[in-house]
Amino acid sequence: VCVCLSVNNSLSLPAYMNIKVVQTTTDPDTGKPVHMLSSNLHCSRSGGSERLANFRFDLPEAKTIGRSLSTMGNVVMALSDPSRKFVPYRDSCMTRLLQDGLGGSCLTTLILCLRDSTQHQIETLSSLRFASRFAKIVNHVRRSEVCELSLSLSL
Repeated sequence: VCVCLSVNNSLSLPAYMNIKVVQTTTDPDTGKPVHMLSSNLHCSRSGGSERLANFRFDLPEAKTIGRSLSTMGNVVMALSDPSRKFVPYRDSCMTRLLQDGLGGSCLTTLILCLRDSTQHQIETLSSLRFASRFAKIVNHVRRSEVCELSLSLSL
């Protein structure tokens, strides 16, 4: 878990990006693919715990963002407690997309952007509590490989 300070953003929009890198090895005699490695990089920028009065968006969008962040908190809470059996990944598009990184098979890093002002100490403490729960999540990192690809695979 990395923690750093940042200045206030004029807009706070959640964003998501996925980059997939695929490396395929072909048999030099036949030219057919025989080995494939793939890697995903998921980047998600979540809005913070902004108060509705400070929100610069219309009410439906603010509710959607709030619901998504609330679901992320529920998923992290469920994953940080080993006695919980159900994890509500499907309650939000963002948590569904980040499922591999949240308790899955990926290496995961959380970066917090905090303000050192006493005016924002409640949000800062809330973010640090979230990071504390997030740090308790244990991912089982494994390498995913596909060997001896079938002839029906077209690249």
